[in-house]
Formats: sequence, structure tokens, C-alpha cells
Amino acid sequence: MPDLYFALRALTDPISLLLFLFGIALWTLRKTKRGLSWNGWWCLLLATCLLYALSLSPVAYGLAYMLAKDYPPIEMDQLQDIEVIVILGAGVGGIERDPQLGDASAMRFLYGIEKFKQSGARRLVFSGGRGSGPASNAEVMARLAALFGMPEERIILEPRSRTTWEQAAEVNRLLERKNMRIGIVTSAIHMRRSLETFSRFFSKLVPLPSDYISTPKWGLQSMLPSSAVLSASSAMLHEYLGLLWYGLRGWL
Repeated sequence: MPDLYFALRALTDPISLLLFLFGIALWTLRKTKRGLSWNGWWCLLLATCLLYALSLSPVAYGLAYMLAKDYPPIEMDQLQDIEVIVILGAGVGGIERDPQLGDASAMRFLYGIEKFKQSGARRLVFSGGRGSGPASNAEVMARLAALFGMPEERIILEPRSRTTWEQAAEVNRLLERKNMRIGIVTSAIHMRRSLETFSRFFSKLVPLPSDYISTPKWGLQSMLPSSAVLSASSAMLHEYLGLLWYGLRGWL
């Protein structure tokens, strides 16, 4: 079933949707032999507008805001009595001999280490399997944690999961007590799905959101398309798809 989910993610990527719309336009051109039909023109117009809109920082920020608005930055007093902090991996890059955390994973890792030290939690869980990367998220985070001087005996590895649901299920398997106060570290846009999934197994969860999408500066530049913004919008759409998929599966 995770393979079907990953396939749907690929198909709903903005680039895939744009190629699909351009494909329809070209098909109508080939079919009529007299130029584009009205359907073809509408497909080209829709593809162009979609590409432009998703490449604008106000659009990307709006998509991110709706996902993260309920999870403001954590206050210091909220860190009290946290017993375990779980950092959710989000992908590994690099090569087999030198795997590196992806951007989202790195920001989650650094933020999680900071909150672990501030909270005085007893255990730190690194969660995330190998996926398509050269190594598991958990293994790479553990290697970096050693460089930060983190005590190995306080670290728990969960290197098997591929999805958020699997992360929650695997962490549930590793932690015997279900009523512990657990801090969940993940990207702000991913927090809703993470909390609702982990709440299936644990009763006391504390959101520790990281890597917020910054508010854009309004002006001429905000109305110019950007490939970096298009990539960010793609991540937002993937998260909305994840919420829809988890809802249909009854996991939320």
C-alpha cells in the first residue's frame, strides 16, 4: 500500500500535472490537424496559470500557513516533563559511502537536538528508514548525534519506516509506556498529520515544529516566479495529499 501512496504523490506533483495538461493540448492538436481545439487552448491556459501561481511566494506561503497555523513555536515552559523526543526523518541524500541528511531532515535534526538538551528528556528517538536513499534517516542522524556529543545510551533508533504511519507504528513498538509525555519534532507543515497519526498510539504528545515557511516580502519580487518556490509549493501539495490519503485510510 505505501507503493500506491508514493505513486499517487508522483502523479500529483505539479510538474506531472503540467505535463499531463500539455499532453492533452498536444493530443488535441494532433487529433484536429487544424490547430488547437478550444479544449487544447484551455489546457494550455490552465497549465500556464498553474505553473505561474505555484511559483509565487505568496501562494506557497498561503498553502504552508493553512498547514502550520495551529502549531506556533514552542515555549520553554512547554518543554517541562517531556520524557522522550522523537525526531522524524524526511529523507537522506548523498552517496552510499557518505550519506547526508536532506534539507528538511537536517533542520528537524538540529532543532530536535536543541530541544532535547533544553527539555532534559531521558530518551531521543531517531525515526526514519532508508527509502530510496543510500542509508536510513535514523542511522545518519545517530552518526551526527555522536559528533554532537550525545550519549549513545540515551538514543533509540527506528530505521525501518518509510511513511509517517509506519514511523508512528514502529515507535509504538519500541516504547512500552504509552502515557509518556512525548515531543514530536517535524516540519511545521507536517505536524498535523504527524500528531494525528501518533495520537493513535500515544496519549500525551507535544508538538515541536521546525523549519517554518517564512512570510514573503510583498512587492514586485513576490510576483515573479521562482523555481525554488515551485519546489516548496510541491512539498505543500504532497502534504495535502498525505492528509487526504490518511483520512481515506482512517488513520486521522
